[in-house]
Amino acid sequence: MEFSDIPIFYKGTLSLNKSHYTETQVIIILNEIEAGRQVKEVSRKYSITNSTYYNSNSKYGDMEVFDIRKLKGLQYNNRRLQQMYDNFWALRTMHQRMLLVKSSETIGETPVGRLYYR
Repeated sequence: MEFSDIPIFYKGTLSLNKSHYTETQVIIILNEIEAGRQVKEVSRKYSITNSTYYNSNSKYGDMEVFDIRKLKGLQYNNRRLQQMYDNFWALRTMHQRMLLVKSSETIGETPVGRLYYR
């Protein structure tokens, strides 16, 4: 992706951290400044403020496009693992409730009301 591939169509200021630019485009903008262009010049070209540049530089400064792809993959895997963990605990809790209800029925006690919520 070249610098000229980034669309410039908005008059005003945009944030590099929001959805106006993708992470890849943010890294390309930061690399353009690292290549020797002035911050003011690039900020004006992409309609961002200087403070937005410095905030984005602190977040994405040492990253390359490959690092962003790797980060996205790790975030996806982390989300899947969290969902699996949540499903496991939901099943475990349901199983424990079933065992408590069965054990209370065999003893002849009335089941505890808090076991039936939800």
